[in-house]
Amino acid sequence: MNAPALTKHVPLPEVRRTRYSAFEVTPISPHIGAEIRGVDLSRPMTPELLADIRAAWADWLVLVFRDQTLDRGAHKAFSRNFGRLHVHPMHHGRPDQDPEILTVKTTAQSPFTAGEAWHTDVSCDPVPPLASLLYIT
Repeated sequence: MNAPALTKHVPLPEVRRTRYSAFEVTPISPHIGAEIRGVDLSRPMTPELLADIRAAWADWLVLVFRDQTLDRGAHKAFSRNFGRLHVHPMHHGRPDQDPEILTVKTTAQSPFTAGEAWHTDVSCDPVPPLASLLYIT
């Protein structure tokens, strides 16, 4: 079976920045992922801070913000800086839950772990969401 070709190749930057006007980043690996410290995601974003976060995301593709304390409202408010929130198709039978947040929970007693045989990021949708913003408690 042949894999489909991408219709447009966007090269990654050869040199990724680690300094931005609002913060510095620490690369997690040479190729993907960086950690941002000193940003409180529960507070409103200034245009400058949001522009730096977007630039770091474009540079590193995956961003990690450690030590955050977010309630559902703050998580959604930060996420809305990137567009309209997606309602996951798994919410069709869960009217008692917030449709804009899909809770994925695995404990020692869980029969399986989310992601073993499927994805929650709906990357298989014809038009998938721009990103997933995960918050681990």
